[in-house]
Amino acid sequence: MNVPRWPTDRSTKAAVLAQFGRARADLMGWALTTGDPLADAVVEEIHAHGRPVREALQRGIAEGLSALTDPPPAVAALLAQCESLPDYVDDDLLDRGPLPYFAAPPPAHHLGVSSSLNRFIGILEICGALGLLIGLKLAWLGALAGIGLAALMIGATAMHMRAGNHRKAAVPAAVVLLTAAYVATRLISA
Repeated sequence: MNVPRWPTDRSTKAAVLAQFGRARADLMGWALTTGDPLADAVVEEIHAHGRPVREALQRGIAEGLSALTDPPPAVAALLAQCESLPDYVDDDLLDRGPLPYFAAPPPAHHLGVSSSLNRFIGILEICGALGLLIGLKLAWLGALAGIGLAALMIGATAMHMRAGNHRKAAVPAAVVLLTAAYVATRLISA
């Protein structure tokens, strides 16, 4: 088996192994040493004929192959492949695929939670708030609601941190956490 030489102009294989581990380093090595014949042909045309080929490629990418008159052969082949769907693509799946994404509110996308989990969390928050209000009459229920709401806000803060949000994004959850914890401790001690 002929293994291509590691492309050292980007990084050494040892450095990539140390940073990403064997599996990802092997994948990176494969990606850096495996060519795309159509793209390679376009690069060769650009090297051979310069600016006109580059301009045709840029215009073809921006406006499509049909916008080009007499495109260079490699550019035409690359754009034709990019503009056509492979046989294995399911048009119906392409139409239906993004629907769950658009059905969930944007915070759910960012935090990586499903729309049903997002709804469930919202229901828990409403129940916690109602439990705190009812806790004005039934202290034990208010204390439980405060503890539950505080636990939910600990989870919300952790999700924001895990998603890489700025600390300011977790401030509302932290405020509710502190408020719920305060109310719960006041109701427990009452």
